[in-house]
Amino acid sequence: MPYIKQNDRKKFDDFLHVFETFYIKCNLKELGFLIYSLCDIYLIKVGECYKNYNTVMGVLTCARNEYLRRNKMSLYLRPLIGNIDFNIVLFNNELEAIQEEELIETEGELNYLITSICIIYEKSKQPYILGRTIPDVLSTVANEYYDKEIVPYENLKIAENGDVYGK
Repeated sequence: MPYIKQNDRKKFDDFLHVFETFYIKCNLKELGFLIYSLCDIYLIKVGECYKNYNTVMGVLTCARNEYLRRNKMSLYLRPLIGNIDFNIVLFNNELEAIQEEELIETEGELNYLITSICIIYEKSKQPYILGRTIPDVLSTVANEYYDKEIVPYENLKIAENGDVYGK
């Protein structure tokens, strides 16, 4: 995980405090929504291209694997199940502030923010509820992000340049 200096983390303190204080009751789907939205904010800042899409996928994979390593869990997980019940409008206000202030400038900062949110979420839940749920969310977000964001880009580039599979 590309760690960022302690001093550089301070700009995220307000957002993380709001998340810890008010959004602690969110469910796993809502946690996934929040992480997905942070990835979008990062890509809006840095632009759409393979390098940046790969960076997002790498951040999600690294955050998942680091969580598993620190919690001594297997890398093989079950699928995520759940519904979004929380008021997403509350998340949107905070996400808009992060985007407007252009807080996320590097993949290290994106990773730090995602990891911090997962740690806050973990502290709020009963241990028997967690199990492997945070890595499940990160895997699900990575898969959904690939399907919804990268596949359309991939199809555009195939149309422009031809498909490697259809030589």
